Amino acid sequence: MNVFDYLFATTQHLEKDFVLGPKETISFKKLHEDSLKIASYLKVNVGQNQNVVLISPNSVFFITVYLGILKSGNVCVPLNFSIEQDNLDFIIEASSFGYHIDINIMRDMVWSSQPKNFSVVTEKVKSFTGQGKKIKK
Repeated sequence: MNVFDYLFATTQHLEKDFVLGPKETISFKKLHEDSLKIASYLKVNVGQNQNVVLISPNSVFFITVYLGILKSGNVCVPLNFSIEQDNLDFIIEASSFGYHIDINIMRDMVWSSQPKNFSVVTEKVKSFTGQGKKIKK
């Protein structure tokens, strides 16, 4: 059992909003369902006990993927989507994360459209391009 299971132990069927925002909302039920889709995908394609980088602005997408990463048995390494290239290079060299999430795969799997300034992971990090940044490993 992890934080995902505790969060949704009694709330997974609630139609009440989990996120209340001027631009986005999502119910407990929808967040639970979408996060499980992400978790299932990651278990098959990434495995478990991996460090997974998530670069995204704060949004429903971020929360959903973050929870999906946790539920899949992986560790989420959230980075600010406006990170400078030098800082990103330093983090890549100093860290041992092996995956980033491809937003197109997640979008097709769960949503019809997403914010455009974010990045997500499904392949070993060798190089990663997001918002004009290139990650080398």
